[in-house]
Amino acid sequence: MDEEKSQLKAVKTYLTEEQHEALRKLAFESKQSIAEHVRKAVELYLTQQQK
Repeated sequence: MDEEKSQLKAVKTYLTEEQHEALRKLAFESKQSIAEHVRKAVELYLTQQQK
């Protein structure tokens, strides 16, 4: 991840309390960070938009 992390850009965004809590629980249960889940969701969204 170190090499990949150097290519990441910081983005500030706002989530509803419900979205944040759902992501927090998902992150805890999957042992992955909220940021990783957000990156995966954005990638999925962008892939779907290209169709």
